[in-house]
Amino acid sequence: MSEGFHFSIPYKTAVDFIISIAKDDVSINRIKKWLEDNSVKIKEKDIESYIKKEIENL
Repeated sequence: MSEGFHFSIPYKTAVDFIISIAKDDVSINRIKKWLEDNSVKIKEKDIESYIKKEIENL
């Protein structure tokens, strides 16, 4: 991932996947796909409004 992306996944789901990575139970290709599937591209001009919306939804 690079700048302009937001990782959008429930905390518990992310933690479970990260633990699987730590246990070496997940391939690099699976990690790449998971990151792509759970990221949202944000246009630079929309970042501030996107962050405000995410904070409101906490």
